[in-house]
Amino acid sequence: MLFGFDEKFQTIFLFIFTLLIFFVVPSTYLNIKGGKLEKIYSKSLLKDGRFWVVCIVYFVIFGFRYNYLQDWSQYVRYYEYIQSGGENNGWREPGFYIFVKMLTILGFNYYAMFVIECFMWIFSICYLFKDNRKYLVWVLPFVFVTSTNLALVISRQFFAMSFLLLAYRDYWDGKNLRALIFAV
Repeated sequence: MLFGFDEKFQTIFLFIFTLLIFFVVPSTYLNIKGGKLEKIYSKSLLKDGRFWVVCIVYFVIFGFRYNYLQDWSQYVRYYEYIQSGGENNGWREPGFYIFVKMLTILGFNYYAMFVIECFMWIFSICYLFKDNRKYLVWVLPFVFVTSTNLALVISRQFFAMSFLLLAYRDYWDGKNLRALIFAV
């Protein structure tokens, strides 16, 4: 238990904390005017501390969730099955199988799968809005409230959607080959 709270209070606390972070941190863009905002937009998203705060909060809280929601144990069993040498045999999408297989070859446990999926989901949303980061103050809380439980239940589908969001952004930026690779 976190801080000695019971499971229900802990869950409510973590959801409210994440929602606040998703609102407060991006709201700092609203106080930045003119040239300073353009300077931030010209820098890589990876060099923006606000981006890292929202990603880290989300992937720590939801990537390291333990037995939260019904599919958690199924994903763990699938990961351990592949880790022990089992084959996919059509059980999951080929891309997800390759992702899990790579993690097992590298020696990671199943938490790496959850953490990477969570990071990619928030990263892809921030990347989509990289030239309009001030809108993240509305986008991140909206996405969090409307999709978090669903994103955790069908995490491999949201992981795939993350790559599709990256592809959309790259297509808009004229990076067609990279967009095609992410879309595939």
